Formats: sequence, structure tokens, C-alpha cells
Amino acid sequence: MIDDNSQDGSQEVEREAASNDNRIKIFKNKHNLGIIGNFLKGLSYAQGEFICFCDQDDYWMEDKIESLKTLIEDSKDNMLAYSDMEICDEELHVTHSSFWKTSGIRPRQGHIGSIAFLMNIMPGCSMMFRKEVKALIRSKEAILPLMHDHLIFILSSLYGNIVYTNKKLIKYRQHDAKNIGAFYDSKITGERILKELREKIDFFKNNNVLNKKFKTQIEKVERFCISFSGNNIISRGKFIGYYLFLRENKLLSRVYGVIDCIFSGLYMSLKNLIKGQNRVVMKRWLFVLWALVVCMFFIKIFVLGKVLGR
Repeated sequence: MIDDNSQDGSQEVEREAASNDNRIKIFKNKHNLGIIGNFLKGLSYAQGEFICFCDQDDYWMEDKIESLKTLIEDSKDNMLAYSDMEICDEELHVTHSSFWKTSGIRPRQGHIGSIAFLMNIMPGCSMMFRKEVKALIRSKEAILPLMHDHLIFILSSLYGNIVYTNKKLIKYRQHDAKNIGAFYDSKITGERILKELREKIDFFKNNNVLNKKFKTQIEKVERFCISFSGNNIISRGKFIGYYLFLRENKLLSRVYGVIDCIFSGLYMSLKNLIKGQNRVVMKRWLFVLWALVVCMFFIKIFVLGKVLGR
């Protein structure tokens, strides 16, 4: 348990918890390190085979650790496991039955790889990861261009496989004054995507250990940044998975992602028009355009391919 030089009476709660369970160790910072610095310092003390972040006052279901541990142990290549959550108010009354559904998240598993650089899809409280991931991080790296849980997600995705369960293993408690929760502003713009990606790339490249181990994946993210800034359809099309990863788990949102990837100029024009009053009409036109794109690919792959004997 890491006390980030608290001044709100937390020490009394900590001492009481430690007195009731000798497994709890208390470490108090001399100076406030902030969210990321405090988490990384706590992580440096972790000695177990599997690690979970525990913060705020979220409620863990009794089978959380067992369920995630079972998932990870299914394969030695599994580096991280995570779950869905229930969103609750301060009294733990469920306000939304699924964090994934409410946030528009489509859970991913397998070897996700460099696509994890784009954004985090799991709060730290919902994950369990192996000590091998922790070994890649140094507590001195407190100044990060991303949150600590996103860093864990990226490293786990590059190192091995990610697995998940649909079970809600956390009651994710929300407060009016909570700094980071289920409903923070997550509007994504092209400028923001590039800015944040370049900051992450620089961090990894400046870290000799990470740059050496994940050089190929880092270079792939760099190529995506270049293609994202250009209008080359072929170059952008190679990264269509990246565009879809940035979208909510809704059909219309994924349609936007495909159009943005292949017809970036047209997408920007349509996006500006959608901001006008005739939004419903424009959404219908977007759906028609999406249908035409699908038909073109279908004809090319299945019809022309058979006619030409490919």
C-alpha cells in the first residue's frame, strides 16, 4: 500500500487495514508523486507472479482474482487478462450493467500488438498481468506521456497475448468529483491522435530496453502516423484495423472508420456537413456510401475473381 503523502486521514485507515492483515505493507512517500508516479512506485514493490492494481473505492467481486488468474494461466503466452465491469454510484447501486457497452468498447484478445498504442480499452482496476510485464518498467519512469494502465496494456500487447472474460468482476464506483472514470471526455481528433502517438513513440525510442525489444512494432506505429497524415489510399488501407480500433463498437461508427481510412478527403467533407442541420439525411448518405464500398469489394473478390479464374 503506497501512501502518496496524503493529508486527509488516510493513514488511519491504512494502519487499521494493516493491523487486521499482516500481508499489507505500508509505504509513505515523502513527497506527492501524483497518480502515475505513485502507481509505478507501488509496482516496483510488487513481488508476485501476477499483479493487480487496486485503487479508489471500487468493489471487487469475490471471484475476480481467481477468474483472471485462470485466464492467464491457460497459456504461458498470456500476459494480461481483464474483464467487463458494472458501473455504480457511490452507494454501489448499478447505474449501467456493462462498462464496455456504455463506453462503446469492443473487447479484444490475442496478440493485439502495436495497435494498443492508439488508446486504452481497460481501466487498471480491471486487469491482471504477469511479472514479466512489470520487469520492463522502472519506477524512475514516472514522467510518462500516457497513463500507467495504458502503458501496461501496450507492453502486454507487444510482449504476448491479451485475454478477457465477459464476467463483470468489478463494481466501478463513480463520484461526481472523480478525476478519471467511466465518463471522462474521450473525443478524438486527428491532431490529438498524432500528437499523443508521437509522444508515446518518443518515449519508447528513448528507452533503450523497450526500443530494442519492440523495435519492429514501434516502427509500425511510426508508419501509421505517416500514412494517417497523407492521402495515399493504399498506404492508409494497410492500417484499416487501426482506424476501426479508434471507433466505438457501433455499426455507424465503424462505417465512419472505413470511409475515413479509404476516402479521407470525402470523410472530412461529410463530417463537416453532418455538423449542419440535415444530420439524419447525411447519415443515410453515409450508409449508402458504405454499402457501395462493400459491394465493390465483394464484386472484386468473389465475382471478378471467379470470372477470371483466380
